[in-house]
Amino acid sequence: MCGILGFNWTDNTLLKKMQESMKHRGPDQRGQFADSNISLGHVRLSIIDLSEKGRQPMSNEDGTVWIVFNGEIYNFQEIRVSLEAKGHIFRSNSDTETIIHAYEEYGIRCLEALNGMFAFAIYDMRKNILVIARDRFGVKPLYYHFQNGRFSFASEMKALLLTGIQKELNMSALDSFLACRYEFMRETMITGIFKLMPGNLLIFDIKAKTLSRRTYWSPCFKPLARPEGMLKAELDRLLHDSIERQMISDVPLGVFLSGGIDSSAIVAYMDRIRKEKDLGETKTFSVGFNLEKDYDDMVYAKDVSNLYNTDHHEIFLDASIVNELPKVIWQMDSPVSAPDAIPTYIMSREARKRVKVALTGNGADELFGGYEHYKFLMYLKHFRKMPNSVVQKSLPLVIRNLPNRLISKFFKFPAKMGQKGIERAIKTVELTKNEAASYISLISIFDDDERRDIMACAKPEMDRRIKNTQSEIGKYFTKDDTPLNKILRRELVHFMPECVLHVADRTSMAASLEARVPFLDNHLANFSFKLKDNMKLRGLSEKYILKKTVRSMLPRSVIYRTKQGFHVPIDIWLKDELKYLAEDLLAPHRLKKQGLFKPDTLAKISTHLKDSNMYSARQLWCLLSYQIWHEMIFNDVDVKALTRKIRY
Repeated sequence: MCGILGFNWTDNTLLKKMQESMKHRGPDQRGQFADSNISLGHVRLSIIDLSEKGRQPMSNEDGTVWIVFNGEIYNFQEIRVSLEAKGHIFRSNSDTETIIHAYEEYGIRCLEALNGMFAFAIYDMRKNILVIARDRFGVKPLYYHFQNGRFSFASEMKALLLTGIQKELNMSALDSFLACRYEFMRETMITGIFKLMPGNLLIFDIKAKTLSRRTYWSPCFKPLARPEGMLKAELDRLLHDSIERQMISDVPLGVFLSGGIDSSAIVAYMDRIRKEKDLGETKTFSVGFNLEKDYDDMVYAKDVSNLYNTDHHEIFLDASIVNELPKVIWQMDSPVSAPDAIPTYIMSREARKRVKVALTGNGADELFGGYEHYKFLMYLKHFRKMPNSVVQKSLPLVIRNLPNRLISKFFKFPAKMGQKGIERAIKTVELTKNEAASYISLISIFDDDERRDIMACAKPEMDRRIKNTQSEIGKYFTKDDTPLNKILRRELVHFMPECVLHVADRTSMAASLEARVPFLDNHLANFSFKLKDNMKLRGLSEKYILKKTVRSMLPRSVIYRTKQGFHVPIDIWLKDELKYLAEDLLAPHRLKKQGLFKPDTLAKISTHLKDSNMYSARQLWCLLSYQIWHEMIFNDVDVKALTRKIRY
């Protein structure tokens, strides 16, 4: 795991400044390469081949192909054997060198063979091009900027900003953040800075100064009906093989154990593999709150640890962790919609004291249908055949009169948000005839009407932004897929890389820790794409085939627990530790000067928070997070100054 950067001009001082800004991504080593055309920089976190031979930037034998690489290729040894058979000579044991030779042999088609997480740039002097690629699922980040013939790229946006890019707020990205918690597609919060999408590559023609973008991979769902026993056997083998591949490391390795089925399954397979290979005990790490017991999942992690006798480390949190919020936002390069980014950073920091690599359960929910809102949206398909009058009038009336126990059973997540959450769920039901609209309604932090109420821009402009957001999401509901696969495709391409994996990468790399994702193995993902919907969701049970496969390996408390996710008490923090900071950054005079949000609307949201409303807490959290990021980027307020305004 590392940090990479580059640009198409020469400036050694800038190169070093950009490296310094990402030193957390690679504290072990720094390297540079520059000629009259291209400058490349690398900061290294040594995981595979710790010797000097693994230093980057790295070249081929004659120095005509150079690479800077961030990530891990788990099948590099297999690829290397085939390349050696074709006459390629290797000088190191690194996966980086394997990519160079694979590119020499196959060109950009080499991407089809890579099984791993990566972002890399290859400078091909022979063709006078720069090739930049990102892995299939977007585990590793890559940002770029191209204007007036000047091209630059980096693993983090903060490094790109050092090149002198004009900082202008991207209003479309702000709208998508308020709606769906992250910036859509290639957009970032800064106009002109883009993300390279998962499964995409860029080709920069150095002489012509032109940039082209291609998609080399995208999810392909082809459900096949197969016997359950056959599926369980195949999934068992694929999980074993993927986890075994991702246990390859020349440094200590552990597991983030949440107590959910995904990370618990990883521990179970690691135990099997360690016994097969006579390896040492597994190190596991769990995080939970010391005071707010309602938010604590550590008991389930302890059950798994006891079963497999792991070297288990529990990290207890209290409200003091809110002091890390400004630092985490700075590391994320964007506002933080997911409060669990703070506990994840703390866990990464503590784990780094004992290991350099941690396996995580990320990706399983998106592949196997694990989120609560998937089930809710699947309920809606039964309503689509009903007359409009029933869907828009009778059903909402029935839902409003349901007993609380039934509302909590069938509308679990909305029910946790209080009455406003239930009203949002009812609105989603009313929109059920439109798949995209009902999806947006359910997942949004601020729905369309709420964003119109909160934003200070003119109505036509706000309508245009909302239409753009709806259009981007709507693209995924026009394809000829099942209702579930339409949702999974959209979340695999956008939500997972730009929210789930973004948090995982930034919080772990802030602690100089490599986080791996065994569920996002190429073969395991392809297996999930061939599953029928009833092998993912069956009745009220999510991740059906995964649970069936690992049921005998895990405690009943883990298999049959209700999926909760990692809950962070933001409603408590916003009324206490974060109250002063929120009052300052969301003060009416500040908002009027800024010109983005309506002070009166924000005041109403704050009033709802006093009633212990988690719905309003989520909205205020996103607004406060944005304001912290805005202060850092546009007003140059540093992390320490913002941290001093937190009252703990």
